[in-house]
Amino acid sequence: MDGFLPSRDRNDSSGRASVRGRASHGHAHGPGGSDLLRGDSIHGSRGRSVRHRTSRSEGDRRRWRPARVRAHRCGISASAVSDASRTDRLDGRFARAPHRAESRAVPRSVNVGQVPATRTPLALLELAQLLRAEWRRELAAEPTPEQLAVLLAQSALETGRWKSAWNWNLGNLKATSSTPTWYAIRCSEIIGGKEVFFDPPAPECRFVAYATAAEGVRAYWNMMRRRFASAWPAVEAGDPGDFAHRLKAARYYTASETLYASGLRRLWQEFVPELRRATPAPPPPLAPPPPLAPPPLARRRFVPWFLVGAIGSFLASRWVR
Repeated sequence: MDGFLPSRDRNDSSGRASVRGRASHGHAHGPGGSDLLRGDSIHGSRGRSVRHRTSRSEGDRRRWRPARVRAHRCGISASAVSDASRTDRLDGRFARAPHRAESRAVPRSVNVGQVPATRTPLALLELAQLLRAEWRRELAAEPTPEQLAVLLAQSALETGRWKSAWNWNLGNLKATSSTPTWYAIRCSEIIGGKEVFFDPPAPECRFVAYATAAEGVRAYWNMMRRRFASAWPAVEAGDPGDFAHRLKAARYYTASETLYASGLRRLWQEFVPELRRATPAPPPPLAPPPPLAPPPLARRRFVPWFLVGAIGSFLASRWVR
């Protein structure tokens, strides 16, 4: 670039000389050129550290540097100077380096708490054992096969007989903004009588993730026992049809109630015989012990009448042995 000198910008309302690069042949063009040759700064004040071109020699061209001005006169805050990069502008203005600004700005991740979706299949009797232990711990009672089969049928219907269970989520519980860990999979809902599919990263695709089977069973129990407490009487009654109706009223699912109840009844009828065979029969009660016979009466000898009284008692004590 052969000799750039400042000239007065037409858009500068203050009348001061702002820099606009323009080719020169070694002469100070424009009103601002004489100020620079006198040693004045770009803004017309003498004494500023301004380098100007005094010779057209090749050595002077290499030593030439653009003028320096204070950052606050260039429309840039002083805190931005340290993170700015110089350009080839003659006024010495600083331009912020885009790559540095981006390196400091860490975008907030929208996937905080997301874990990979992992299949966690379970067997019927394995899940039945975990649910039975939770029932004993919470209610201090032994569940019947009919009661246990209601929960097992509902969980099996939601997860395809636990072959499509993900991250130990046994009831397809949706995640919320406060869920610590969640996974995302493609899912569908019945909206307006039509099945609508959702793909990640849609919020409808987020489900709660659990670390272990025991943690998932406890969360499933708490969901049915507390969050959907209005449906729990159907579990205690061992009625899968009523359970489907109560869950629909509580807005647990969006599918058809008829189809949902039919699926629950079919699975319930299948699981009850298996649970009865696997459930050990309670031991028969112990036979009551035979009643104790009353102790025999002490046999006493006959005492004649003449031995009655003080003397008789003395004689009887010696005679009756």
